[in-house]
Amino acid sequence: LLPAEVISIQSEIENFPYQRLKKAANIVALETCSHIAAGCTGAAFNVLSMYNEPLDEFEPLVCKLQKTRPFFDLLAKSLGRSPITGIQTFWNKNSYITGRLDNGNWTSSGNPLVNHEFYDIGLPICYSNKHSTVTILGKDNIYALSKDEIRSLLSGGVYMDAETLRQLNEMGFGELTGFEVTGHEDKDRIEKFASQPLNGEFAGRERDNRQSFWKSSAYTLRKTGEKAQTLAGLTDYSGIQVSECTMGIFENKLGGRICVAGYYPWTFMENLSKSSQMKSVFRWLSKDNLPGYIASFHKINLWIREPQNGKIALAFTNSSFDRAENIVLMLKTDLINIRLYDMDCKETIIRSSGTDGVY
Repeated sequence: LLPAEVISIQSEIENFPYQRLKKAANIVALETCSHIAAGCTGAAFNVLSMYNEPLDEFEPLVCKLQKTRPFFDLLAKSLGRSPITGIQTFWNKNSYITGRLDNGNWTSSGNPLVNHEFYDIGLPICYSNKHSTVTILGKDNIYALSKDEIRSLLSGGVYMDAETLRQLNEMGFGELTGFEVTGHEDKDRIEKFASQPLNGEFAGRERDNRQSFWKSSAYTLRKTGEKAQTLAGLTDYSGIQVSECTMGIFENKLGGRICVAGYYPWTFMENLSKSSQMKSVFRWLSKDNLPGYIASFHKINLWIREPQNGKIALAFTNSSFDRAENIVLMLKTDLINIRLYDMDCKETIIRSSGTDGVY
């Protein structure tokens, strides 16, 4: 939200209470890279002792940061203030006072930017309504919008949970959502993928997130729109189908594409079948306007900047302790070759291995 002319945006990397074994030097360097990738243009390190004592124990940390400094500089120079584009969790300045309005406890509603796992499986995160290609809409956040703004949002790509669907329908937007909530259960439900093109080879796969362990309702949806399609239903622990639809997609009369998820809509996305489904869903929601994504099965955070002067810049991190091999990066670009730099600033030229539609 800072004006474009602001070019010095320092992320404070604070290691309080400055005990060296609390955080590895490698992680401090990675944290710095991630903050610059996410929009900062530098880092201010608050990492040394606050006591009158020798600083010998901090020498390995400072050496690591000094060694990685060229990569920090390369990131800042390459990314600058160019906007990040991709998928954003909706928020605006009113979001902090719209949560928990139903019980009057809005002062403790907290940050509406829930820690969604979509951003850990290789989908591109974005922090701006203006530059997003798909919007994730959560419960209560619709109250931060006017009705005209809601209609505008629903004319694009939107992913929402069942509680948000219920709120939208109660506000009179049912014609644009394509579904309604007809019930919910608090235990013993398993999500089962339907035979639908976006599920591909994973039709019939199951996702059991154990509601008795991680409390979350499983919602049953009913299709109200002619173009509504089921992506997943629910079974019980005996394998009997108890709900035809708990997740579905819909294209409304405004051209907006909607996905409603009624079973753990924000978490437990990190197995092969679910992460693959979500990539297909978000690509569909965007009408192939996602700037890129990681198509392979890896735990990766990805930030892609809008092209500047015909050039695209992006950053991604291996967010697992396992070595990441055979990563497949999909980019919406006409370029055949890209330059890849690791944290040691080692340069590699990578050539496109093929195409998948516009990617």
